[in-house]
Amino acid sequence: MRAPYPDHTVMRHYVYRFLNADGRLIYVGCTYNTDKRFAFHKANMWWADQVDRIKIKVYPNKALAREAEKWAIRNENPRWNILGKFAYMSEWIEQDFLDYIAAIENSGVALADVRRQRLQKAKDVYAERFGSIAA
Repeated sequence: MRAPYPDHTVMRHYVYRFLNADGRLIYVGCTYNTDKRFAFHKANMWWADQVDRIKIKVYPNKALAREAEKWAIRNENPRWNILGKFAYMSEWIEQDFLDYIAAIENSGVALADVRRQRLQKAKDVYAERFGSIAA
């Protein structure tokens, strides 16, 4: 008989912060398995090449870690979190658009339909607000 699946809610969890080379916070996340989660980001996220440093804080359980993660996203303004400023292109400045477009186009990560649509939306919104993108 197989052992029951562990209850991850009561396991130690980690809130991690990815920073770029300039020290800017680009992403905040929460996990109980940093190796697996970081490998996922590296393989799947278009912004993964921007990560220069990682800060990690340990929490005794998932609930406390998730609360800390939500607080950090709301208050520390990580650049690429879906729940932060990144979710609303209306709040982006011109440089946010240019960085996002360049990062996706240069990431080497295969573009799923959803990501391709979001990239096109970013280009369209940029063109409406700032004009055409210089080549």
